[in-house]
Amino acid sequence: YKEAKVYLNGTLCADFPNGYLPFTVNADGLLHEGENTILVTADNRGQRSSRWYSGGGIYRDVELIVKDRTYISDVKVSTLSTKPARIGVLSTVNSGEVHVDIIDQDGRTAASGEGTSLVLEIPSAKLWDADSPNLYTVRVTLSENGQVKDVFEDTFGIRTIEWSNKGLFINGKNTLLKGGCIHSDNGILGSAEYDQAAERKVRILKQYGFNAIRSSHNGCSEAILKACDKLGMYIMDEPWDTWWRPKNPNDYGKFFRDHYKEDIAAMVKKDYNHPSVIMYSVGNEVNEPTAEGGLEMTRSIVSSFHELDSTRPVTSGFNTTILASGSRGSRRIFESNSPQESSGKEEPSKPVKKKTRRNPKPEILEWHEPEIPEGGLVGWMDMMRAGSLSSEDYNNMVLQYKKSDDYMVLSAALDSIISPVLEEVDIIGYNYAQARYPYEGTRHPEWVILGSETYPQDIWDNWQMVKAYPYTVGDFMWTAWDYLGECGLGSWTYSGQRANSYPGKLSEAGVIDLVGNPTGEAFHAKVTWEDSPSSPYICVRPVSAETPKASRWRGTNSIPSWTWKGMEGVEATVEVFSSASKVKLFLNGKKVGCARPEGGVAQFRIAYEPGELTAKAYGKIFCVGKSTLRTAQGPSHIRLTPEDTPVSPGQLVFVKVDVVGENGEVDTSFGKTLKAEVSGGELVAFGSAVPVTEARFDAGEYPAHYGQALAAIIPGDGEDVTLTVSSADLDIRESIGLQINR
Repeated sequence: YKEAKVYLNGTLCADFPNGYLPFTVNADGLLHEGENTILVTADNRGQRSSRWYSGGGIYRDVELIVKDRTYISDVKVSTLSTKPARIGVLSTVNSGEVHVDIIDQDGRTAASGEGTSLVLEIPSAKLWDADSPNLYTVRVTLSENGQVKDVFEDTFGIRTIEWSNKGLFINGKNTLLKGGCIHSDNGILGSAEYDQAAERKVRILKQYGFNAIRSSHNGCSEAILKACDKLGMYIMDEPWDTWWRPKNPNDYGKFFRDHYKEDIAAMVKKDYNHPSVIMYSVGNEVNEPTAEGGLEMTRSIVSSFHELDSTRPVTSGFNTTILASGSRGSRRIFESNSPQESSGKEEPSKPVKKKTRRNPKPEILEWHEPEIPEGGLVGWMDMMRAGSLSSEDYNNMVLQYKKSDDYMVLSAALDSIISPVLEEVDIIGYNYAQARYPYEGTRHPEWVILGSETYPQDIWDNWQMVKAYPYTVGDFMWTAWDYLGECGLGSWTYSGQRANSYPGKLSEAGVIDLVGNPTGEAFHAKVTWEDSPSSPYICVRPVSAETPKASRWRGTNSIPSWTWKGMEGVEATVEVFSSASKVKLFLNGKKVGCARPEGGVAQFRIAYEPGELTAKAYGKIFCVGKSTLRTAQGPSHIRLTPEDTPVSPGQLVFVKVDVVGENGEVDTSFGKTLKAEVSGGELVAFGSAVPVTEARFDAGEYPAHYGQALAAIIPGDGEDVTLTVSSADLDIRESIGLQINR
């Protein structure tokens, strides 16, 4: 990242500006006998080049591929049908004879054939979807005069995708996307990608109910693709955050026009054989589509994807307000409904809004022009008229105007501006426009829509609409996993804290924190997506004598803990996430509250008292489950837990670091510095989800966040690998040896 140039023996042989997509350099004709020199440069000096932390340099895999002059350049596998299971295998070779084998997960040959373009039937095939991620291997052998010249192997899954206003169908099954957005970084590892880090991320997201991710806002890595194929996770792959109008002075906007087709080709080639990829996006929160030449560009992007891959739909990450701001006609949104012009006239009708109920049954509504929200929209008007509303402007105004965005997305004038563009994509992805969902069935009955970006606290209401309206096929919250950069976007701050300026590091918008620990909103999503009520989940907002300033991008800052030392007697906000009919809360065996969950959460305010906090969830009569949080008690010590064991030399392994009481409960009041040391291997990174600190992930010392941290280690070739973590503040030290697979 970014602006890569590759030189071979002093000759420039590749120039690829996109920092998130792979490219291949053909060295034919440039090599000579003896020593050859490859030079790769990346230029990230121009800042700001992105709206989040991008990293710099080479942080994904590089391979030197050596082949015979007779070779396989590409193999594409596509599913033609599932009943019976029939696949197409298209091999691109420069000469020779091609033999194809399809191998199942048990190593048996399921089908075989000869030729570069084959249709093969797979008897008793096991299909791939997020619940049953069954994979096959395609092995293509290229021979010439009876001698093997090249062998290509890749995994694939047998699955089909269909979509209409009746829904999204994977292998003929109506599928709802329980999604979240992720960024490209790996937390304490920065932007460096590892197979183990990608698999860990996907595994934890599945644990909390996610079945889909959006690669915001760039092409995801091969490691993520493999992890999603293996574990079962759908992907919306998105190539850009910007078209030709830059969002930062040195971002990709200056390259977009000349390279967008090259980017699309790179993304399709990267994704084609991966069953996890079920749709491509035209980009995130761009406003060019409604500007001069924008509709033509939208058509070009969509058609380019379709030409290279006819099996997947093309969607979007359209923020309707930002999209409309690119048009000179955006001023019409205000001219017909401004307070000055409507004064003395009949006020426009107000859209029908239904209260959230348990098991609501939303109806497809007839659209009515909404009223301008109280307080006016001067800031919106100025920027819309200027055609200069950026993502950052939108973020700031959401914080200022809160619910006024509902007015914007429902405006008839806005709809008339953006509809021609929206009709160009197969599935319309809306950013923060869920107010449109109930009306699209009558307004645009043929459209298929999804929430490409939504607030996590709205998951319950959004999901009721996803289930109720067949044309709404999913929801992707911002964000599923926290990330580096866009500092303070989701922070709940107390007096004296400045999470959005140096040394702030984190967005804090993730429902899973930077190192993989759940917040209350991860549990909220989990109970929302569960098919039936189960055990409740208890989370508590950090107990403080002060009320924090909340962010629009987070509905709560609660975590699963009942350890708040020094806060005895201070009021605590307890959130119990459950889809049950009723929740009872008990503190040290005494009932302290009873409530009916609204929108998947029951909230209680009680005085903090150490001990045991228990929630019981009830159906109509019987208890359907309970859970308990306990206060960390007694002297603290450090607990080290390897997440994978045994591990191989050279394989990244994560070790959870928890400061716990003698009863094994995490002491979330501990935030002092921890020091990590490794013998027999490399400490690649050590850190926590502390949002504001000057500590470095590569220094081996970092403050704990709510008593927790994470170490990333690569074992060496020796016999023993030991991690030691200590705290000078508590005078404690703990070591653990990692079991190595030799």
